[in-house]
Amino acid sequence: MNDAVNAVADADQRFQRGDKAGALMAVRRILAAGPELGQVWGNVVWLAEQLGDFESALQASRRYMVLDPLNPLAGLKVAELLGETGRTDEALMMAEAFCDQRPDDAAPQYYAGQYEARLGEFDRAIDRMRRALAAKPDLTAAWEQIAALKTFAAGDPDIAAMEALNAQTSGRGADTRAPLLYALGKAYDDAGDVDQAFARFAEGARLMAAERPFDGRRWQSWVDSTLRDFDRGFMMRQTDSGATSNRPIFVTGAPRSGTTLVEQILASHSQVRGGGEMNLFRLASLPIAGANPAQIEVYAGAAAQAGLVDAWGGFGGNYLAFVTERMGPDDRIVDKTLNHAAILGQIHLALPNAPMIWVDRDPFDVAWSSFRTRFARGQDWSWSLPEIARWLHANEKLRRHWSELLGGALLTVDYQSLVSDPQTVVPRLLSHAGLSEEPIVYDFHKTRRAVDTASLAQVRKPLSAGAVGGWKRYERHLKPFIDAWEAQKG
Repeated sequence: MNDAVNAVADADQRFQRGDKAGALMAVRRILAAGPELGQVWGNVVWLAEQLGDFESALQASRRYMVLDPLNPLAGLKVAELLGETGRTDEALMMAEAFCDQRPDDAAPQYYAGQYEARLGEFDRAIDRMRRALAAKPDLTAAWEQIAALKTFAAGDPDIAAMEALNAQTSGRGADTRAPLLYALGKAYDDAGDVDQAFARFAEGARLMAAERPFDGRRWQSWVDSTLRDFDRGFMMRQTDSGATSNRPIFVTGAPRSGTTLVEQILASHSQVRGGGEMNLFRLASLPIAGANPAQIEVYAGAAAQAGLVDAWGGFGGNYLAFVTERMGPDDRIVDKTLNHAAILGQIHLALPNAPMIWVDRDPFDVAWSSFRTRFARGQDWSWSLPEIARWLHANEKLRRHWSELLGGALLTVDYQSLVSDPQTVVPRLLSHAGLSEEPIVYDFHKTRRAVDTASLAQVRKPLSAGAVGGWKRYERHLKPFIDAWEAQKG
């Protein structure tokens, strides 16, 4: 027992001093050994989550749950990690079991509703959220889920109920008030009240910015160094990767640009499964995660001296192993991890035959759609209209850079062209991914699969250009974005 506890402490120390690759290996060794850790399994769950190793976190959480199988907190953590790793049906079954055991507990109802929403069971999800609110009236996240799944009209009693709760929770923190404000913004937008909608979104964004500030200068500095140093010369100095699989299809772009739509189209193909935002390349390449080209070359040199002649192939092989661990050995996989936009060069070096797709959408539509979305994690630039403009300019520079550097490996798909002329654009998507044409991909909205993004309702509907130009209703409210965007165009 003491040796096992010491092993957990060692893994944590490695993590704290920045040796994330060492911490990952230590966590996996602990799980392979399967010691009796008792309550210390909770520490392993936390550490694995911090590393982004959700498969290990799931294994550890199952062992933690064994200590008290009827504890809803332990059980719902297992359900949460099942959902995080794409096992939504299993997550729903576990949450439903706790709903049956504890019908007056809000948490199981809320979790079950989340998973039903991801699976497209919107009416059932809304009913679950209302049950959660009956048990815990200030569970504002339930209102946010309801708002995402229904369309409001002026005078809807749900708007009055949310406004009453908004008044009651005045002065409370962002975790309580922000979900409600974003829900109200969506409701007023549906009802056509542009001023009220924007006011609620802006207030929610202000609270989120205080809770999760964004360091725009650090991000810009990283982008500038990537554009400067990650050039063709750097690419040519790298050793060719031996990981030649084309199994993954990488889809990226700005948030709210249509990446989930493209994933849904591809995942409707008989040979493809959607993986969502898998975040597995980051895990596979922890020794160089976030590293600039100079640091990468230092690592590559050290690896060569240690006898590792195919460092990039090692990263690619690690990634493919993690994909198989999560998704099984069969089928092509769509990985739409959005932060891949910043590291497409690294991904291409590790997996040179993997097709990449960048979804490009009008920046004004992306800006408005991002500002009105409360992202669960990341995208902290979205709380400020000027910051959105700066981030989108930098993101566009990355797109142009990778397009020039990666050539035919990267296909840019225009969102407006996709929704207005799918008969032309979808075949290009399939061809780039190395897939045959199948009629089912045009009926993608009928495909039953879990969708865990802000677009979960939109991809259940047929293609429509209705969202194109949606920002124009809010043009006068978006002046801070427009001014910042125009100022940086030069």
